[in-house]
Amino acid sequence: MRFGTRSLIALGGSAAAAAHVTGTETFVHATTAGTTTSVGGVSQMRGLVGEVTDAMSDPRASGTGTLTGNYDLHDGGGVQWGTYQLANAGGSWEGTWSGILYGSGPVEDCSVWLVGKGGYAGLSYYFHFHGSGGTYETDGLIFPGSPPAP
Repeated sequence: MRFGTRSLIALGGSAAAAAHVTGTETFVHATTAGTTTSVGGVSQMRGLVGEVTDAMSDPRASGTGTLTGNYDLHDGGGVQWGTYQLANAGGSWEGTWSGILYGSGPVEDCSVWLVGKGGYAGLSYYFHFHGSGGTYETDGLIFPGSPPAP
């Protein structure tokens, strides 16, 4: 569902603070590889720490990030989750991410919910990334307030 500026105002958002963002995220490298074990036929990886760079249409959502990652890989697909931090000269974002792995590559499809710190205090940033091979298409929204409760 897409919302225009008038729809955001009708939903109680501020058109001046809310911004739709698009761009790419690139996984630069793993600083900690994590460990993988097999439990009941499920490949479980825990403790990956990686560096990412985000190049987005809004400078508030661009910068260098650190993520932690875990996954449970079943035959045919898996689930993954972790924490996420993104920083730039204007402030930083912190929160969690989760998603799925499937197909060859594998393809990753994940959602990220972040809370603004410093210059971004009072804002939240949601984005979705999708792709494989370390470079992902992203689409999201910076908005005033807190992320919704799960």
